[in-house]
Amino acid sequence: MIKGFIYAVLISLSITAVWYVYEYKQFGELQWDRECDSIVSILYFIALWIAYSERS
Repeated sequence: MIKGFIYAVLISLSITAVWYVYEYKQFGELQWDRECDSIVSILYFIALWIAYSERS
């Protein structure tokens, strides 16, 4: 379970970093006030955690 959590954190951070780079390239600034992005990233993190917890 801990190993799955660590994998989920690492992958989520990697995807978030790439997401922010492309967002900055597209808009010239980061848009911090978009609530939908927060909800999607939390749901995606939970899905990753479950997937990697079942895998290990």
